[in-house]
Amino acid sequence: MARPLLPALLLALLLPLPGGAAVPAQAAPAAEARDDWARLASGHWVADGRADAPRLVYAFADPNCGYCNRFWLAARPFVESGQVQLRHLMVGIIGDDSPGKAAAILGADVPADALARNERHYREGGIRPLPAVPPALKAKLDANEKLLRALGFHGTPGLVYLDAEGRLKRFPGLPDTADLAEILGAP
Repeated sequence: MARPLLPALLLALLLPLPGGAAVPAQAAPAAEARDDWARLASGHWVADGRADAPRLVYAFADPNCGYCNRFWLAARPFVESGQVQLRHLMVGIIGDDSPGKAAAILGADVPADALARNERHYREGGIRPLPAVPPALKAKLDANEKLLRALGFHGTPGLVYLDAEGRLKRFPGLPDTADLAEILGAP
């Protein structure tokens, strides 16, 4: 009787948990961490916050992701106080119009303003998607998705940051209040 339950239990362990709270942030070995941080820095991201902020967090985000929107809203006090800069690596993986919306954000004259417009109007459908994604923007979205997968994320948001000891950490999903303070720094 216990044998048929084993595959179901293994499958349950592989499914993403809502909010990510039950999955602790995972640290990477030092050499791998340096390489990952460099790949993130050279990725296609949208800066959100001051460039000289003392804390830097990379966030993989889909314009149609409700958890990404909740993270963006929760991060506002940290970003607006100048203590953190978020670098949003846009991907288009949730909805049919996600690539068009992500491309509209990345290709905007001021991507940070386009991202903010999408997040502020998320409940009304967010930013208008591009009708066709230009090849250069598609290449950027594909590179971001490849990096998301390479770092072990299966969905959004996926957060990458350096902890107080300078260790690279990965956090899948929407952080709860305690995790948010760890990731973004004490308010």
